[in-house]
Amino acid sequence: MSEWLFELDKNLFFSLNGSLLALDSFWIFWSSGAAWVVMALPIVWMGLCRLHLSLFLGALVGAAILLTFTDQVSNLVKDLVQRPRPCRIWETEVHLLWPRCSEFGFFSAHAANSFAQATWWTFISSQYLANRISCIIGVYCYLAASCVSLSRIFVGVHFPSDVLAGLIFGTLTAFLAAKGFAALKYKFGRSSPL
Repeated sequence: MSEWLFELDKNLFFSLNGSLLALDSFWIFWSSGAAWVVMALPIVWMGLCRLHLSLFLGALVGAAILLTFTDQVSNLVKDLVQRPRPCRIWETEVHLLWPRCSEFGFFSAHAANSFAQATWWTFISSQYLANRISCIIGVYCYLAASCVSLSRIFVGVHFPSDVLAGLIFGTLTAFLAAKGFAALKYKFGRSSPL
């Protein structure tokens, strides 16, 4: 990474990390596994109330495959790039709210996973639910994914560029998965392609 980009990343990190101390608990929550329960609420509602069971189960399998893929690729990239986390570089300066600071951080698996799921479920809702409901679900999923992603900076374990790269990777991966899902549905005669 060039020197000026690293300085920009560092300055942005320190301008966010520790800047909203009153919200520390909020950011810790969004970095935890409990945030996934909050993210899942509209998905469970869709499955229980709005989608045919076979479609919902197919979407769940797609989401699980997508989650596994984005998570494993982000871990592979971390091992290949070996970019230290900010909490490793500046151990005493970082406002660390997370119980552990693993070694490498590029790119953020939390950002990749949450934006992949937000994109996937927004696609599913846009194909099978009314416009207004689909829009509400999409906004909800992307707001939740944004909170998860930003929390990684505020808890001190990722640079903003780690989060941005994860966001881009997760969104593009889910977009391609959604295109594949639509093509399969079209091939088997259930709906038209995107």
